[in-house]
Amino acid sequence: MSEYHDLLNRIRDSDPGFAFDRDGRPAAIEAVRNALPTMERDLFNAIIEDFMCELAAAEEAWRQVAHRLPSS
Repeated sequence: MSEYHDLLNRIRDSDPGFAFDRDGRPAAIEAVRNALPTMERDLFNAIIEDFMCELAAAEEAWRQVAHRLPSS
């Protein structure tokens, strides 16, 4: 998985269109969460959880695809 994260970081650094801030994201999400009223906070949490599940599924799909590729 380290190779995957190294590649992801190189892609992130290669073009501003791929820039993301994994380290700063939790604090930003928490700031938004705390600024919301309770009902909206619950919806926000559900959206974040759904998106995280989608990202985990996509990462697993890519892992399975890469595992099936012939070795060079």
